[in-house]
Amino acid sequence: MGAVSTLAADKLKIKGAIRSALAALAAVIDSNTSGISSNTSNLSAKDNVATLSDNTTLTAAQNGGVFLVDTDAKTITLPATAEGLKYTFVNAGADGGVALTVSPAAGDAIIGSIPNSAGDSVSGGADGKDLVNTKTTANKGDSVTIVGDGVAGWYIVGGVGIWASES
Repeated sequence: MGAVSTLAADKLKIKGAIRSALAALAAVIDSNTSGISSNTSNLSAKDNVATLSDNTTLTAAQNGGVFLVDTDAKTITLPATAEGLKYTFVNAGADGGVALTVSPAAGDAIIGSIPNSAGDSVSGGADGKDLVNTKTTANKGDSVTIVGDGVAGWYIVGGVGIWASES
């Protein structure tokens, strides 16, 4: 009988340890997601994709968004860099039909390169200089994904197409 009651007591201890571990994990998740918004006025809560047809200034609340730009000569202005902010911009217009400009805040740079068949597109990393998917070289589906570092600006972490850095 003593072995059975010891086994039952061990099971209760294990269940208690699991409950404590799950509660601690839940607290960590809650504390790490307190600043994350799952829905913004410019994004669909379902898939975080928005079509932009006008000049637009983004906010940190739109973090993680994928923005389809379908109208020529539009500028998307970034918020001041903050560590971990991430945005993707996609040219959704016809080939050769839409110029798309991504504009950082005055004190921020866009840094990195986008490999392409015409030679890599390189952003020089100068503060306040735009990154442009030029109309003459633009193709539907050209894209760039950038991530903020909270200090220097925005790093290109992916992309397709020919992009130019503002001189």
